[in-house]
Amino acid sequence: MHCNKILTAPSLVSSTNLQYLKLTNVTIDEGFCKWISCCCKCIKKLQILNIAGVRNISIESSSLEHLHVSIFRDLHLNISCEKLEDIHIEWRFASTSSRSFKVFAPNLKYLKWIGNLLNNQNLGKLMCLEKAEIFLKHGVDNNDFSNVLEVLCSVCRAKVLILSGEMTKVKIKTETLL
Repeated sequence: MHCNKILTAPSLVSSTNLQYLKLTNVTIDEGFCKWISCCCKCIKKLQILNIAGVRNISIESSSLEHLHVSIFRDLHLNISCEKLEDIHIEWRFASTSSRSFKVFAPNLKYLKWIGNLLNNQNLGKLMCLEKAEIFLKHGVDNNDFSNVLEVLCSVCRAKVLILSGEMTKVKIKTETLL
């Protein structure tokens, strides 16, 4: 779905057999993510690209396998999906407003994260991770290097780890501070 209109969440009463949903350049209300979590029991692939309207995106799903989120503003992103195998996050921002990123995805195999480093992220224990690509830059409000260690500890079991040049520089600075 691609439109410049406000999408309101459908009724939570009805279930859907929707397996793939792509939202691009839309404004959604707070209930839309709840509708996806509660009513889309068969969804396998979800793409949320450049949306507006919400300050919190919370996705909980027992069927979701692939998630692509591309956002260019401040918000709180919470993902809890047991079958999730692939996450692609592109998240850039220019302000110092509040934002967080929390993930529960015990079966995650592939993680690609592009954008700014956050002060508040929790990727959890990614025990099945095969490949992680982390291309993060310091954000406008990042003065603490310890959050880099949090990210690296979460992806330490990856068979393949690709880091941006800036991430490796921050890692080296962190080690010299310790």
